[in-house]
Amino acid sequence: MICQGIPANMSRSFRSEPPHPRRKHASVSGRRGQTVGPLIALLLMLAIDAWLLVDSGLLQVGAEPPKAEGPELPPPTVPAPPPESLDQTTVRFGQLDFHVVEVDVAQAELGLFWKAPGSGERFGRLGTLEDFVKQRGGALEFATNAGMFQPDHRPVGLHVEEGKELAPLDERTGLPGNFYLAPNGVFFVRANGQPGIQTTAQFARKRPGDLRLATQSGPMLVIDGKIHAMFNPQSQSRFIRSGVGWRGGTRLVFALSATPVTFHEFARLFLERYGCPEALYLDGAISRFHAPGLGHPDPEGDFGGILAIVREAPRQKTATGVKSNGG
Repeated sequence: MICQGIPANMSRSFRSEPPHPRRKHASVSGRRGQTVGPLIALLLMLAIDAWLLVDSGLLQVGAEPPKAEGPELPPPTVPAPPPESLDQTTVRFGQLDFHVVEVDVAQAELGLFWKAPGSGERFGRLGTLEDFVKQRGGALEFATNAGMFQPDHRPVGLHVEEGKELAPLDERTGLPGNFYLAPNGVFFVRANGQPGIQTTAQFARKRPGDLRLATQSGPMLVIDGKIHAMFNPQSQSRFIRSGVGWRGGTRLVFALSATPVTFHEFARLFLERYGCPEALYLDGAISRFHAPGLGHPDPEGDFGGILAIVREAPRQKTATGVKSNGG
């Protein structure tokens, strides 16, 4: 099986020598010796094969089973893989790097936050929102700026939180600024958990009646599987940029460029790398990602709305029902 051949000089020693000229009248015992010779050679060959098995470690001779010392230890704990609902990574696309967070909103709770309930104070910083979530026993797994805002931090365009419209849809066109580089659009999640991205005109014509959250921004990056027609592939206007793309179903892609990029380069990431038929620009140089799982925590910023994935505190059953550990 593992025989690797026998050295030439060894094989020659196993060959039967021709009868000596003087042995013409060999005795019976001599003839028996000639019969035993090949048998000894065969035994030697088997012995060599056995030695090769031992030498290779495939056969252990005289090995004793290991003795148990003390109680049997449990198998080592293997860290659980990250949840499929939230995939955080840094990708290289072309010659450019991007921080990317993929989210399945059917499995992860995506929220939109502007002001703290009760106090009415604007969160603003990603770290302030994280502190707010921690005080209630939860964890902020991901956060980034939502759509654009006014100098006083009021949202520019539509802003819906938990089904409540806090700022109306802005259907104006022809004004200066990225927000009005038509077509702009709306990113939303419906009450049934279905996300979507539509141009403002599409959204206005058939607005969903069961919105859970929505933020308006502009311009659109990808529309019906095509890059925004106004983007110039030869443009030299590069900035840090953030955006969100819809991959289909309940899957979303949030991206923040690690280095300045053009609109066209940014749109290509969503269309060609992630196959998003729709994608929306969120904001520019002020954009930030708080993505601890990516090794990219960032508590800073000064925003209007904030989009965030929140893991709520586990709930405990009580005699009267279910109570959150966060109080």
